[in-house]
Amino acid sequence: AVAAILAIHNARSIGAAASVDHPPAPSSGAGNVALKSVLAALLESPATEMMELVEQAGMLEALELAADRHNLTIFAPRDEFLELHFDADFRRFLLLPGNVRFLQELVMFHVLPIRITASQWRSGRFQSLSGSRDEVLLHWNKKQRLAVDRSTVDWPDMIVRSDGVVHRIDGLLVPKSVQDAYAAARISSSAVLPQAAPSLSGESFGNKAEAKLFHVTFPVIDDLIGSAPAPAPSPSRFSADGHGRVQDFIAALVSIGGYGEIADLLVNLTSLSVEIANLVNEGHALTVLAPGDRAVARLAAEHLGAIESILAYHIVAEYQTEESLYTLAKRHDRVVLSTLHEPPFNRLVAREIDGTVEFGSGNDLASSNSSRSSTGLLMDPNIYTDGRISVQGINAVLIP
Repeated sequence: AVAAILAIHNARSIGAAASVDHPPAPSSGAGNVALKSVLAALLESPATEMMELVEQAGMLEALELAADRHNLTIFAPRDEFLELHFDADFRRFLLLPGNVRFLQELVMFHVLPIRITASQWRSGRFQSLSGSRDEVLLHWNKKQRLAVDRSTVDWPDMIVRSDGVVHRIDGLLVPKSVQDAYAAARISSSAVLPQAAPSLSGESFGNKAEAKLFHVTFPVIDDLIGSAPAPAPSPSRFSADGHGRVQDFIAALVSIGGYGEIADLLVNLTSLSVEIANLVNEGHALTVLAPGDRAVARLAAEHLGAIESILAYHIVAEYQTEESLYTLAKRHDRVVLSTLHEPPFNRLVAREIDGTVEFGSGNDLASSNSSRSSTGLLMDPNIYTDGRISVQGINAVLIP
């Protein structure tokens, strides 16, 4: 398919680009178009998987028009990443006939209408050509390497031409709008139907212990660079809309990274997402204590058969943010919280410890010398808050 595209460009006399690794400076004047065409060089570069996505999205002509109007910066995911780590379900979602707009948005999210070479790199958020309101974050990572959202630039200035520059990255950039659409599609195809949860066989759960809901690199969200707690919801969001709110908080769990397993459990392996939506529609407000992926992976086999009951113990029957939880726990020695776990024995208890909040049963928190085997600390505050559902990240699975 890429060869066919390249043939078209060769027919237009723009296919004979110079070496990708060491591109020569473009000649002055009109010269040879091939020397100036960043797209022609990209077609002949190692980024074949990226160009395959461009073709599947039908965006080659759009890229050509963009190159005529702007000096482009293109971030090309390395082929090895797309071949080995591009989640198969996510790829199928993008390639569904009715979802081409999401694939187009994803492809163009990798293209900026401004030229930024490695020497011109600067931290900041930039609008892409995707049409999405989501912006692309350029920065230096902890190792002081050039980075785009959560991806590292592993080959800066892979292609440099007069009409643009290409940097190779080690991941895939996915705008939040596409993430949300995929999360919504997963929910609508499974969890929103009021049917019994799937059985917890080894095939459906045990083999997924090391898996993640997504294997793509998502854009860095604000709290990774020091954002304030989530703002209060707009008045329009105070309507019940339990289904929409569940979609939103599942998407938030997936977006932040490290909470794909709990999102998968709530949506696909239990009926709790449906129960949460129904409760919100009835006027209730809830707090979800979400264990991280590492905590879920440590679950013992003996607990898998009771996973729905265990996760119900993580759903508090009142709305609490990180600030209100900490204030209550700081003011009182211990705070008892009612959960959806039935029967209501071993109620969840919260206490302040070392500047954060610890959760567990009354017995687990009875002594300061507790081993904390069934206690968890609030680690990622306010992952999602909308006035009716609050999601707080914790570092352990709580066993009632």
